[in-house]
Amino acid sequence: MPLSILQNPFYAAIYIAGAVLVGFFGRRRVFRFWGFFLLSIFLTPIVIGLILILSAPDPDLRDKELERAREKWLKTNGIR
Repeated sequence: MPLSILQNPFYAAIYIAGAVLVGFFGRRRVFRFWGFFLLSIFLTPIVIGLILILSAPDPDLRDKELERAREKWLKTNGIR
């Protein structure tokens, strides 16, 4: 009787690494790292990776990053 694919430690490690990679690329999306990581564990990293490609970045996070960059630039150039 053949082993299930995830019972083989090598394939399980690849699966988990794929889920971590999807989570890493999803860290700036609405579901963040943990949301994409857990979804990819349950629904496979390939499916969630495709959803990740189609999803838009989190607009609130983008605005905060732009404001931080603006403040840093102003401080560096002695404007504030």
